[in-house]
Amino acid sequence: MSWRKRTYCGDIDERDVERDVVLMGWVDAVRDHGNLLFIHLRDRAGIVQVVFDPKVDKDTYELSRTLKEEYVVEIKGRVKRRRKGTENPHIITGSLEVFAEELKILSRSSPLPFKISEKAMFLGEEISSSPKKVDEELRLRYRYLDLRRPSMQEGLIKRYEIIRLIREYMDRNEFIEVETPFLTKSTPEGARDYLVPSR
Repeated sequence: MSWRKRTYCGDIDERDVERDVVLMGWVDAVRDHGNLLFIHLRDRAGIVQVVFDPKVDKDTYELSRTLKEEYVVEIKGRVKRRRKGTENPHIITGSLEVFAEELKILSRSSPLPFKISEKAMFLGEEISSSPKKVDEELRLRYRYLDLRRPSMQEGLIKRYEIIRLIREYMDRNEFIEVETPFLTKSTPEGARDYLVPSR
């Protein structure tokens, strides 16, 4: 499988039904039903359910059985509507699923110090997980993992959008952005701040 134009997980909608898509993201949750394996694939746009069926591709199905949470994968598959009664109202893509035809594991994950998924949701069932109960010190020690949580990303995205809107407004009104040590954040380097002369 070579690099191809990808579709974001949260952007899949009814227009994609019966179309092939390429998805990339983190394995959010895994559920093995014996003859079928389901995963929730997560990226910055949202979550979509992916189905691995040995009848679609046996090699892909066998490889999918090695998947663990937070593996980074690339998946090619066909978008289909979920059977009536199996829809998941808790996610935007809850009426759709992707039947995997190809799977490429881009990066494997070591056992996690805490569960990153805030809600593992299958077939309309919500299973609360542990991030809120996880000690803050542990979350800070593994900050690079904690920042993957949707609630953490929401805050970063909102901050970015507010700053972008302010910049666009100021630019339209012909203001020039000037950064000085008094108007912007400090520049920490190692043990102490690296002082930047301002005069």
